[in-house]
Amino acid sequence: MSVISIQAQDEVLIQDYSQLMNIPSIRAIEASPTHLYILSDQDGMAVFRIKPENLHWLYTSSGMQRRGYHLSADVRFAYMFGENKRLTILEPTSVLGVYSATLLPQKPLAAARLQNKLYVALGESGLGALSLDTPETVDSEISIIQDVGRNVSVIDVISSPITNQLFVLTANSKLDVFTSEDNTLTFSESKNISQRLSDLFIDEDRLWGASERGDLFEITGNGLGRKVGTINEKIETVKFWNGYTFVRSVSGKLWYSKNREPLTSWKTDTQAGNYIAKSGNKLWLVENNKVTCLAVSTLDRSAEIIPTGPFALKEIPDQILTYPNSLLLGLEIENGHSSNDVEFSIRSKTTNASIKKQGFYWQPSPSQIGMNWFTIVGTNSNGESDSTSFTVDVRSFNTPPRFSPVRVSNIAINESFSLQIQAI
Repeated sequence: MSVISIQAQDEVLIQDYSQLMNIPSIRAIEASPTHLYILSDQDGMAVFRIKPENLHWLYTSSGMQRRGYHLSADVRFAYMFGENKRLTILEPTSVLGVYSATLLPQKPLAAARLQNKLYVALGESGLGALSLDTPETVDSEISIIQDVGRNVSVIDVISSPITNQLFVLTANSKLDVFTSEDNTLTFSESKNISQRLSDLFIDEDRLWGASERGDLFEITGNGLGRKVGTINEKIETVKFWNGYTFVRSVSGKLWYSKNREPLTSWKTDTQAGNYIAKSGNKLWLVENNKVTCLAVSTLDRSAEIIPTGPFALKEIPDQILTYPNSLLLGLEIENGHSSNDVEFSIRSKTTNASIKKQGFYWQPSPSQIGMNWFTIVGTNSNGESDSTSFTVDVRSFNTPPRFSPVRVSNIAINESFSLQIQAI
């Protein structure tokens, strides 16, 4: 049964599936004003040029996932590093993709460009600087800036091309601000931060600081400003788009705040990825390896059919399949929810299954005879998601019954004994 509701119009976040991309095993996404970078564990680094109406694929560089999953970008370069001392600089317009790479004295924690120099947070080694003039100057010994982080660790660094400022966070709760002229860094001021921050985030003219346990604060000209909220885990990404502040945790959960309201939990499925990246007026979301753009829509509830319960997928019972037959299943939505704007995805070690519209199809191979596990995840345009799991037991055609093994048992004299035998 459905209920007709007469209500006012609401503004809602939706996912635009008109330009949907499906890239396997996505581990990171980043965007500059001109390019989108998607790092896949399977395919490597895919680079796209951002156009007003669509994305133009430039190239895919295999093997880049081995260089690390920490990814940042500006209008000229992208920077990636992992858990070792290697720093890789990508140039999206280059045929080779990689502009240069270098080994640093310590594992990099963050990197930010200001003018033609790249500044790197090196923890106890301080703040390093590399010239980006040529690939050769990048692959040279890094210069340590003596005026920064003396006897204290440099834990984060970000830059603002709008104000031509560099922000350096140190472990003693100080935020040092520098300006750059002719590639020469000049100290501007030092802000005392009343909270122990671990990370800095910037989006255009907005600056935030976050603690290790997930407290997020605005940073203003006077220092620490309004507390945005707490997510109770380490924050990885903060973006501001269309009046919404989006926060992603390192575990993959997403929150948002609209017009300075308290943070609202939005996406909690950590296996979905939920990576976000922003370029201009576009915000990309990666959910279950599907790349979509977010949009704001006005929902007219004047004649809306209200579902009778939460968004949910109908459970799929376990299946028994005889090889070489194929499996075709319908995917159904419960509680009166529309299936028009639902995107389905598969989680399984089995790679040759597919979904088309609301149908699941799988043609097993001889090597897949036996038990196979599948999870179907459905997500609607409002960001609601649900999943259902089932197994498929693939059996050989005309295979005689096999008895399951029975362990050795001891039988007592003068006592009854029963044994259950099962043929499979």
